[in-house]
Amino acid sequence: MIESIPKLEIVPVKKIVFHELSDEERVNRLAARIKQDKRLRNPVVVTKISKNKYMVLDGVTRANALKKLNYDNVLVQIVNYFSEDVQLSTWYHLITKHKKTGLLNKIKTLGNVQIKKLNKEKADTLLSKKEIVAYILFKDRTVYAISNGSEDLLAHVKTLREMVNIYSYNGEVYRVKYGEIDYLLDNYRNATGVLVIQNFSKRDIANVSLNNEMLPAGVTRHIISKRALGLNINLSFLKDAGALGEKNKLLKQYIREKVENKQIRFYPESIFYFDE
Repeated sequence: MIESIPKLEIVPVKKIVFHELSDEERVNRLAARIKQDKRLRNPVVVTKISKNKYMVLDGVTRANALKKLNYDNVLVQIVNYFSEDVQLSTWYHLITKHKKTGLLNKIKTLGNVQIKKLNKEKADTLLSKKEIVAYILFKDRTVYAISNGSEDLLAHVKTLREMVNIYSYNGEVYRVKYGEIDYLLDNYRNATGVLVIQNFSKRDIANVSLNNEMLPAGVTRHIISKRALGLNINLSFLKDAGALGEKNKLLKQYIREKVENKQIRFYPESIFYFDE
């Protein structure tokens, strides 16, 4: 059984890289909670993209909170990004507290950006072909496509990041699933519209990170099966940079004891977890 559990390891924080910016409000809240709890409940989920780089798939806020608190190491779960155990989808963004005309005028000030009014079907087609960066579906159901004259991945990432900077407040964005769009536009009083973002491939995400670029916060959504939760590692275990090999030996011993004492449970069904 010990071979079938998730691959857990302690790695230096300096080897952790990102494909997406952090949401600073969330980082600050979590850093305060971690400092109070003095424990890290769940590992950061990463994939190895080069000899000395682990890209974060889930736990951007957690990893940045540990960096903010000046921890040298981080507990990670290492997964194979291109396996079926990792599914990638996209969050859309609910835009609030903007006037439609004012928002479009601000977007027009960005370099090389073109805005065109389209019907939703045409916008969806262009987005699927990655001929536009994104489109905004406004509360009145008008649609405006945003392009930048390029189909280059990194150019699209840069434009998307600049757009999100316009409507995010203190770095915080409101993530939306596709099925929630109509309900939120109809019922959220301060809703301006929803930014509908192109779907990125796993290869796209790896290339963004390898090129030292980052998407704005709250774009990628990774669903990872066989997640390791509830390890509750004492933060003192992650503090100093030395003796990393010894730390990992102790981690393996800790996991082995959990296995031998039948303290690990695998739940194949979907669950609601109320303690996060």
